[in-house]
Amino acid sequence: MTGYSPEELIGMDGTVLFAENSYEIARSKMLNGDEKPYETIGKRKNGEEFPVRLEARNVPYKGKIVRTTEFRDITEQKQAEKSLKERDEIFRHFMENSPVYVFFKDTDIKAIQLSKNYENLLGLPLDQIIGKSMDELFPSDLAKKMIADDMKVLREGKLKVVDEEFNGRCYTTIKFPIIIDGKPAYLAGYTIDNTERRRAEETLKSSEERLKVLFNFAPEAYFMIDLTGVILDGNIASEKLLGYDKMELVGKSFFDLNILPEKDLLKAAKLLSNSEIGKSNGPEEYVLIKKDGSMVTAEITTYRVQMGGQTKILGIARDISERKSRKKKCKLHLITGTKRFRQCTTELRCLTQTRKLYK
Repeated sequence: MTGYSPEELIGMDGTVLFAENSYEIARSKMLNGDEKPYETIGKRKNGEEFPVRLEARNVPYKGKIVRTTEFRDITEQKQAEKSLKERDEIFRHFMENSPVYVFFKDTDIKAIQLSKNYENLLGLPLDQIIGKSMDELFPSDLAKKMIADDMKVLREGKLKVVDEEFNGRCYTTIKFPIIIDGKPAYLAGYTIDNTERRRAEETLKSSEERLKVLFNFAPEAYFMIDLTGVILDGNIASEKLLGYDKMELVGKSFFDLNILPEKDLLKAAKLLSNSEIGKSNGPEEYVLIKKDGSMVTAEITTYRVQMGGQTKILGIARDISERKSRKKKCKLHLITGTKRFRQCTTELRCLTQTRKLYK
């Protein structure tokens, strides 16, 4: 330990075994015959300093009072104490600055350690919270549920996640046992205030529901398609347009459904290709084949959209069959009217010429 041999130690001035700044302390203890244990800094033969613990006794020996001293190297102990102190400091800073609520309870379900933010949650300083039961800190119904959950975690030795409400806010708590010597000795856990997240989720859900209603009841036929042409969703108008229940279409490619005549398949493939590189398409006319085999003319516009991190295609189809029919009839009426006008013009010319001859 000191680097000296027993032969070198015999007859040596004992103060040589101490660091310079510890020499006077050691000498004073020796001269005063102090028998209380103390710690100081020792020095090895090579000059290296190290922490030591000394405990001396003044005992009679051959008619004299001699001093026997236990000289113990406590380097490892000091290193362990330093590490423990550092861990305690880390834990203290963590508990003082944790954004989540951290707790430790004993088997009587009383708080033994809590993070600093519990002071804001409960409106009390920590020293008035530690050691209290849940009944003393929380409303009766919530306290009873907490105690029941805590006892179950200790009894079963398993982690448990619970959702709780307190003072109008929403919390999620994760509880778990601390096992010592094979038995749950303490309960620990942390509580997260997820009020804002839940409100955001509810707002998002409400927004999604509104969008779903708008999608389903839109007057035009809406289709949601992936980049391979597989139909992902459709609205009520799409069912009416094609005569299919949408569940007969969802999960199937429109290339395989026989809803497009062969002449329009190439155009539809080009539509998908353009959508894949971010181009919108349309409006373009397509002839669609209904479930009963009848034809309907639709004007289709597509948009590339992002949903859930995936690229999809929103297709909007408008039935223009009636408009096409009216246009065809108007054209037919125009052609017929033009012929009749020309015929009347010819007849009028003939009548005019005939009247001239009679004059």
